[in-house]
Amino acid sequence: MLNTRLEAVKDVTASLREFETAMDEALIKGFALGSEMIRARQKAKLAAAVGQDALQNVIKALSCITEGRERTVESHEQLAEVRSYLGLDVLATGDAGKPPKSPMVPAMDAGAPARLRIA
Repeated sequence: MLNTRLEAVKDVTASLREFETAMDEALIKGFALGSEMIRARQKAKLAAAVGQDALQNVIKALSCITEGRERTVESHEQLAEVRSYLGLDVLATGDAGKPPKSPMVPAMDAGAPARLRIA
């Protein structure tokens, strides 16, 4: 039974990472599209109003993808709780440098001295 659970966690983790990567790629491509739309309009020496509706729709789509990405991050945290519930915490994989829960609180390594940065 442990091997079955272990395999399930690995499969879900792989799918989640693929999904996160796809969402990042969608954002990258969407921002590139929006930028290219603006550059093309400027290059053609067209008024700012030309293509504005289409640009706004691309920006709205990016907003939806960004919101979906946030939901995915939340599901990642929730799935970590499931993994913990199954007693498989040692399988934690991924980026070592996770951001803090609050963006206002700097992430700190256990052995690193605390530094205050003022922008």
